[in-house]
Parts: sequence; C-alpha cells; structure tokens
Amino acid sequence: MATYTCITCRVMFADKDGSEGRAAELQKAHYKTDWHRYNLKRKVADLPPVTAENFQQRVLAQKEQVIKMGCHEGNVAL
Repeated sequence: MATYTCITCRVMFADKDGSEGRAAELQKAHYKTDWHRYNLKRKVADLPPVTAENFQQRVLAQKEQVIKMGCHEGNVAL
C-alpha cells in the first residue's frame, strides 16, 4: 500500500482496496486546491495550517462578508 503526504496541510493519502496509484492522483489533485495554496501562504507567513473544514468555514464567512458589504452599498448581490 502506497502512502503520500502533504506536509504543508498535514494530510496523508493512502491507496486502499488495492487501487494502485490512487493516492498519487489524490495528492496531485490536492496540490491544485485553494486549501493547499492557502496553507502554503500561511506557511510562508510562519502560521500553522488550517484544516479543510476550517478553510471551508473561512471561505463561507468571507462570502457572507462580501454579500453584506454589497448590500450596504446598495448593490444587489446575486
């Protein structure tokens, strides 16, 4: 069973059920995510990584903030 990791995000990808190469594909796809890029920026700033769940919460909070700002300016947010 092959195992791959992302040290930046502190996650592990492992082949399961004999699906050879799946972990490598998952790791490669992970490196392209906004979550991974966000954690890379945090690493450069010497900050700890955030979990995927925490990242999603931050994204939703940011979207809500943008919508509120748009409504206060008289714009209609779609």
